[in-house]
Amino acid sequence: MKNILEIFILLDSSSYQLIPQIVVIPTDEEE
Repeated sequence: MKNILEIFILLDSSSYQLIPQIVVIPTDEEE
């Protein structure tokens, strides 16, 4: 899944902002 994050970063800086939002969702579920 980490590969997806790298792809987003390469796509555009704007996409990078979406990564943290997606990461926060799974992090809350784990807790």
